[in-house]
Amino acid sequence: MMKTSDIPEGELTLRTLAMPGDANPAGDIFGGWVMAQMDLAAGIRAGERARCRVVTAAVKEMAFQRPVKIGDTLCIYTSLERIGRSSITLTIEAWAQRYLTPIMEKVTAATFVMVALDKERPAYGRCRPLVGVRSVRTTLDPANASYQVRPRQTMNGPNHQTDEPTQNA
Repeated sequence: MMKTSDIPEGELTLRTLAMPGDANPAGDIFGGWVMAQMDLAAGIRAGERARCRVVTAAVKEMAFQRPVKIGDTLCIYTSLERIGRSSITLTIEAWAQRYLTPIMEKVTAATFVMVALDKERPAYGRCRPLVGVRSVRTTLDPANASYQVRPRQTMNGPNHQTDEPTQNA
């Protein structure tokens, strides 16, 4: 069962508006559309981390708690959970900001496993080792409304298996 919390966990990676073309006749947004947005966010975050092409290898257990309605803003939050030799495991949360209100409700969450592909041999789809790749976190500087890039820790050797995200002060 999915745990619930009052605030989203992770980094806001994607925001999009739920439109009538994404809904059934009752006005509920299709679950497949929500899952596709989560997959896009997983690809963005994993690609930034791997600095190469990534593909979805697996999606683990997804249960919908609440519907998304036409006009809601779907907000996708991502957290890096594990960095393997060629894979990245992320926890993805989908939250709906209800139409014309500040109300945010958790819709669903899932674990996505993304695999980095070697750009030298894209036709073969061979996995690219991630060891030694540095992660970058971008933060918005409200003073001048521009993004500043801070490097995260460099991974320590071939046996390093996790990525510890930095905490914002």
